[in-house]
Amino acid sequence: MNYQLITPNVLHNDNFLPIQVVDDLYATFEKIESRFIEPQWESAAQGQLSANYTSYAHCGGKDFWFQRDEFQDPTYAAITNLKHWFFSQGFDTFVRRSNPNVFQFMGPLDKKLFGVHAVAYNHGGYYNWHVDNLVFVNGEKTKRKNYFTFSLTLMRNYKQCTGGDQLILDGGKVITVPLGHNVLTVFPSYIHHAVSHVIAPDNKEMAFLDQRFNLQFWVTLEHQPPA
Repeated sequence: MNYQLITPNVLHNDNFLPIQVVDDLYATFEKIESRFIEPQWESAAQGQLSANYTSYAHCGGKDFWFQRDEFQDPTYAAITNLKHWFFSQGFDTFVRRSNPNVFQFMGPLDKKLFGVHAVAYNHGGYYNWHVDNLVFVNGEKTKRKNYFTFSLTLMRNYKQCTGGDQLILDGGKVITVPLGHNVLTVFPSYIHHAVSHVIAPDNKEMAFLDQRFNLQFWVTLEHQPPA
């Protein structure tokens, strides 16, 4: 649970959750595998090339967006309960006691879950450059901005793969967060980021639970800091 600031805008933790919490997430993934489908985004502006295409300009994985009732559905409790780990005393203390950084906008009682996006990346999966600050709230489009992205990457056999790195464009430089397991990255939602192509062993597709999973929690703030 070791937090570190890669830059004043990018926070990283390379061993974030306890083993039991990770196991509960994998049990949930197994139950909801059918929810992960080819992206069904609504417009070309969001990355969809055509309703008849299975390749997309933005997302090369299978994904789903949390719908309104799923925030209370016990089926998804292992996912939604991650907010208690994200918004922990340890996180708040680290942010407050570190050198000046953008996360100091977040007060201990200020953070609210804004939306969840889950993606599974098989061999060849990727996510092109994008920002998160115009998203869905409970499955519905909104113009209200979310301010921070909490991005959790899980891949149990990551050492057998290449690629799958998280790329973050900050201060005119591309920061590479290498593919790992149980890795948390936090950054402002207006920062461009991407995921490089996942290359599996022998260039073959992987079993579902062996794939690279990413859970993105979008967080807004009660006090709404200036844009």
